[in-house]
Amino acid sequence: MITVPLSYNEIGPDTLSRVLKSYAGRHHEEIIRDLEQKLSVVTGSPNVLAVTSGTSAMHLALQVAGVNAGDYVIAPTFAYVATVSPAIYVGARLVLVDSETKTWNIDPVLVRRAVEKLKHEGKRVGAMVVVHNYGVPADMDELAAIGREFSVPVIEDAAESFGSTWRGKWTGTIGDIGVYSFNSNKTITGFGGGALVSSNADWIAKARYLAAHARSNLPYYQHEVVGYNYRMSPITAAYVMTQLQIMPLLFERRRSIDGVYRAEGKKQGLIFQGILELGGFQPWLTACLLPGSLLPKNVLDKLNSAGIEGRRLWKPLHAQPAFRHAESHGLALSSHLFDRGLVLPMGPDNVTPPAVVSEVLSALK
Repeated sequence: MITVPLSYNEIGPDTLSRVLKSYAGRHHEEIIRDLEQKLSVVTGSPNVLAVTSGTSAMHLALQVAGVNAGDYVIAPTFAYVATVSPAIYVGARLVLVDSETKTWNIDPVLVRRAVEKLKHEGKRVGAMVVVHNYGVPADMDELAAIGREFSVPVIEDAAESFGSTWRGKWTGTIGDIGVYSFNSNKTITGFGGGALVSSNADWIAKARYLAAHARSNLPYYQHEVVGYNYRMSPITAAYVMTQLQIMPLLFERRRSIDGVYRAEGKKQGLIFQGILELGGFQPWLTACLLPGSLLPKNVLDKLNSAGIEGRRLWKPLHAQPAFRHAESHGLALSSHLFDRGLVLPMGPDNVTPPAVVSEVLSALK
């Protein structure tokens, strides 16, 4: 039986009930509008759209950024499938790029090489997708500069990095458009849901239009283009609002656990994901590499037998059968990370950091 899950959020019916009661007699769409306003204040982004998931937000981001069928989308190979699946939805072609050695995020040197190669071949690069893996910010100075130089929109997948910063700005708000997720296992959850943020008001307006079945603003149903049912549920919005009320506590809990993992884990030879000087790290999960001849599978078996859930680092997308035809630039580091690494659990959100950390580190020994 798993007693220390990887990342688990208890449902708080009382706090949800209080939020819902505060909207009694009002239109339920007000809950969603209020959440968008709160997210705007929290993230610093002037334009916010609440949607059904991070994946739907990524789908909309690609479309409003102008990615068309046949365009090329550059993305990290060391990432979860939801980062790149929407590129396939719109008929784009993937170019998967390896990680850099410190943060394990997409390598700007390889990104530049990929863009220059595609441009030289006369191919259109529709977008660059940047992931801040496990909450560690990628090098947004270099990546944003490449985007500007080659007129390639930069889409930030900040699904894992809600609360992380680069030069004091929230991840998700630094590129041209950003994506958040409120999935069940995220630091801030709605047990579903996501959001799209951008300084480009026209892009968010277009995404809002597409997310509501592209219904024209007329006194009858008219649809000039095909849209989607990507509007966030009011219940989901209400739960995200309960989480924002206690966000500092939720953030501090994960920072505390990650800090002890890093301090004590180094004594056991663990090698942790690095953080660049300009990045502010709000952990989602703690990622590390195992020392010596230890294998992730064997360590995870031992943890599971002690009731502790861990997980391998991302299996690179270039190694996934679904993306075997994608072009790639560099594969070695992401393959090494998968072969040697794992993520340590944060446990349930109602258990204190010392209780989680002591149990995990004892099992690791």
